[in-house]
This record gives sequence, structure tokens and C-alpha cells, in this order.
Amino acid sequence: MENQGKSVAASAANGKDGVTKPKYLKLRGGTYYFMRRIPSKVVAALDLASDQMWRSLWTSDLNEAVKAMPDKLREFDELVASAKPKREKFGGRKVPDKPREQGTTKYLLDEHIPSILNRYEFGLLDTDDELRKVMTREDRAEYREMLVEGLEVLYDEASANDFSNMAEIAEQLLSLERLIAPPGSNAYTELLKQLLQRDIEVTETLVDRLRGKVRLTPRELPAAPRDLPTMLDLVKNWSRKQNEIRTIETYASNVEEFEAINGALPVIAITKSHAEGYRDHLKQSGLWRATVKNRLGGLSTLVRHGLTKSLISPLTNPFDNVDLDDVPERPALEDRRPYSADELNVLFQSPLYTAGPQTLGQARESSYWAPLLGPFVGARIEEIAQLRIEDVLLINGIWALRIANLGPDQKLKTETSYRYVPLHREVIQCGFLAYWAETKQAGHKRLFPSHKNENKHRRWSNAFGKWYSSYLTKIGLIDERLCYHSFRFTFKQRCTQSGIESEVRDALTGHWVSKSDSGRGYMKAEERQYPFPALVAAINKLRYDELDLKHLHVAEPFQGVEEGQHRTCL
Repeated sequence: MENQGKSVAASAANGKDGVTKPKYLKLRGGTYYFMRRIPSKVVAALDLASDQMWRSLWTSDLNEAVKAMPDKLREFDELVASAKPKREKFGGRKVPDKPREQGTTKYLLDEHIPSILNRYEFGLLDTDDELRKVMTREDRAEYREMLVEGLEVLYDEASANDFSNMAEIAEQLLSLERLIAPPGSNAYTELLKQLLQRDIEVTETLVDRLRGKVRLTPRELPAAPRDLPTMLDLVKNWSRKQNEIRTIETYASNVEEFEAINGALPVIAITKSHAEGYRDHLKQSGLWRATVKNRLGGLSTLVRHGLTKSLISPLTNPFDNVDLDDVPERPALEDRRPYSADELNVLFQSPLYTAGPQTLGQARESSYWAPLLGPFVGARIEEIAQLRIEDVLLINGIWALRIANLGPDQKLKTETSYRYVPLHREVIQCGFLAYWAETKQAGHKRLFPSHKNENKHRRWSNAFGKWYSSYLTKIGLIDERLCYHSFRFTFKQRCTQSGIESEVRDALTGHWVSKSDSGRGYMKAEERQYPFPALVAAINKLRYDELDLKHLHVAEPFQGVEEGQHRTCL
């Protein structure tokens, strides 16, 4: 048969020369046209009059039309590119494009095959729609005879498991889809098998159409195989609703690392073996179990996001429940720990507190006050560093700190982090309220006016954190397990030792969640609070008997406070 060795459906639909008609090629009045739909965002961005691009190829010859297609495809790509920003946005922050090419890996995967076949079928059915509009009765009879004869050949090839005649059309499809498949690879062999089966199904459909049966062409061209969602696509979509720049960058880096190991796989192609390979890479890099768990957990979060937003088809999350038994845990020596009473005394008897404030730069004020607040408030470093003047307030006669995100430049780790912490008597006696009043009267909006968040992660604590680590070493507290966060451990430990119930301690540290009143879920964070009198009672019980701060007490701890308190009462 004349067309043996080529796709029968393609040969019949596209002409006796057997040339495959590419997608986006339309026949009108005997002339071939390039036609492609323009994305709605591009239409809106460029204010175009139509959502379709039509370009005449000035020929009725299919071979010549195919040769002219690349120029029109480039013209279309340039049109789309002109409407896109040069940089991608991650959580509102502009970052350079990823170094790798967008889309999935260029090497043929089994997961690419359904998309290739669906697009192939769409092209044949779409071409058949156009041809039958201009066919005469005699043309249709010849067309049907050709299809029926071709089907017999295809049936014979399928029964003999002979897929060799699919090679030519497979190569054309791979070229159009920008995919590479070495001959003899498992994925390539699978493509040939499925292509023969799909060719049979499409040819049968074309015959049914000629017999008057309704076999509709899909409304839209299926997604290209290299446009299948990847982990990079998921992190970009997820990041749009995120505010924490550091978390976004961490997740993006994890995706980049995963893809460097496994390639830019479609998410549907990622298996447990890929996740385990990533785990093994992290283990070999010397990372501890907690870090490996966090990185796998981040990738798992992205997959769950994709499933929730219907960006990917339902699948078992490959990053869930990955075995970490062989990944070593961090030695206990390297964990953070609380300060001992002796270490706290070393800190508060150091030159900073005995010779007067000496710090310059961004840590000018916080170097003195943030460590003093640490053991009595138990807050995170950023929660302290971002405090505003209005976050020091009087509640029913009791002074307290409000750990909040009410300011436009304030952030909290979680929703439950919003809380009130009554000020301990020692903090007040050391002159904290007098400092607050003086700062407020000077017209400052922030509790520590020298702080700036003009750094990579927009952190108010950036400069102070670096200063504090250096200062600990300077005064001889060289244990690497000690840092500002150690105050949080110290606070929790002392709460327990002072007889404060765990639920109240959790409320003071931002871990308390009400389990008794489901209606609280509809309340704002500032309304969903633990009873304040219980917090006051707890802070009154908090004791550090071994800690001597008498040399820091001031004669007038409420100096200037009365003038500034009226506008900060609740």
C-alpha cells in the first residue's frame, strides 16, 4: 500500500504524500494558514482586538506550508513574550528567572506520552473537520476506502506486535513537542506501542464520521507534554499568597536542589524513589535528620498545594512518610539549650550593663533591652525586634507587651503567636517603662528606633542578632548552643519550675489554641486570647531567685510614663 510505514490516519487526512499536518495549520479556500489562540492575559496586556493569530502561508501545498511554520511559531512566541515581565515574582519579591529552561525535562518520559497522543489525535480530528467541509461525494468515498484499507494494515501490525512503522511519525511528534528520546529507550518503545493503538482508534473514528456517526473534536488543544506542572510551577503558584520571604526562598532552593538531582520532572512522574534519592543526597551532604525532614516536608507541602488547587492530577504524595531511620539525628551537644543562672549573671554583669550602653549602629537600643526582656517574656528574636511603641500598653492597670502583626511591617510565625505578655516586675524595676516613655515622647514609632529591615529577608532583628552572637563570645559564653532563642527555652523551663501550668505557659509563648469553643475559629487573632488575669498571675509567679539584677534597678521606674500611657490603654 502506498502509505504503508506511515500513520494511516495522518496520511488520509493530510494528503496522498503522507506529510503530517502540524498543529495550528488551517486550510481555507485552498490556502494554508497559521492559526493559534492567544492567551487571554496576553490579549489584555497588549489590548489586542482578537484572541487569535491568523497568518497566511501563501501556499496550497502542504509541504511548503510546513516549511513556513517555524517563522510563524517564532512570531507567536515573540508576541507572547512581549506581554510578560522579564522577572518572575515570588511572594511579591522579584527574583531572576530560573537558570534552567521552563517546562519539564526535554527527555521523553512515560508521563509525556498521554499528552503527546492526545495532541496528535486532536490535530488529526481537527484536520478531518476542515477536509470534510470541502470534500465532494467522490472524495469522501475515496477517503473512506483509503481509511478502511489502512485499518487492515494497522490491525495486522498490532496483532504481530510490529511497531516499526510508527517510528517516522513518532520522530515528527517528538520534534514538534521539543522532546528527545534515544531509539531503543523504554519510553520510546512505549510511545511506538501506544501510537499504533491510538492510530487505530483515530482511524476508526474517522471512518465512523464518514458513516454519519457523531465523533466530536475536543474544544481545545490539550496541554503540551513539556507544559505539565513541575515542582517549580508549584512553588511559584504557592508563593503568590505567601508573605515570609525566607520561607519562599527556602522552598524554592529545595525545589532547585531536587531538580538538579532528578531533572525537571512533571509532578505526576515523581515517585517515592525520587524522594528517597533526594533524602540520600541530603544525608550524604552531612545534614541531620531534622533538616532532611524539613526539606522533604517543604516539597510535600507544595504537592499538597498543587492537589488542593487542582494544578495536578490526584496522586499519592511521594514526599510523605519517607523513611528517615538511616539519617543520623543531630547530636545532643549541638541542640540549643536554656541559659543557666550563672550564665545569665555573666551576661547581666558584663560591661554592657556595668559600664553603661556602648553599642552603636542598629543595635544601639536593643543591645541593652532585648536581652533583659528575654528571660521574662520568652519571645522570639524577631517578635522583640519589631515591637512598636503601641505594643507596650496598659490593660486593666497592668502593663504588658503585645506580640502582634498589626503594623504593616510586622509578621508573626503563626496565627497563635498573637498574644499579650504581662511585664515582669524586674523588667519594670530596671526602667523599661521609663525607656518606653522617653522613646515615645521623642516621637519614635518603633520601640527600638535604630532597627532597620533593609536586608535580604526584611528582618528587623538582622543586625541585632549578629551583634548578640558576637557579644556572647566576647564575654566568654562560647557554647554554640547559646543564642537569643535560648531565652525562649529558659523562659519555658522557669515557667515549669515556678509552678505555672503548661496551658498558661503555652499561652505566654504563643502556642495556645482553644479546643473548647469552636466559635473562636471565626474570631480575629486579637480576640482569640487566653484570659489575661491568668497570664498576670503566671508572670507574678515567675521567679529567678539566683539572678541578681539589683544593679540595674532605677530610682524612678515610672518616670514619664503617666504622660504617655493614656493613648496606649485598653
